[in-house]
Amino acid sequence: MGKAIVSTTAGIHGLDLKNGTDLLVANGSEETAEAILRLLALPHERVVLERQARRTAELRYGWDAIAEQQKMLYTDLLN
Repeated sequence: MGKAIVSTTAGIHGLDLKNGTDLLVANGSEETAEAILRLLALPHERVVLERQARRTAELRYGWDAIAEQQKMLYTDLLN
C-alpha cells in the first residue's frame, strides 16, 4: 500500500527487508514511539521510505516475483 512501516525484529523475521531503507525496526515501546514520531516529523523521509518499501514489496513479494520463483522451482524439479 506504500505506507511507512514500523516493526519489531521478530515481526520481519524471514523477510528480506532493510532497516532504514524498507522500514524502521523498533524493539520496545519507547523505540516504536520514537520511530513513529520521526516519521511524522520528517515527511520527506517518510515518503522516501514508503516508496522504497513499495518497490521492495513488488520486486520480492509481488505476484510476478512469486510466479518467477515457482517457475524456477518447477524447472529444477523437472531436471
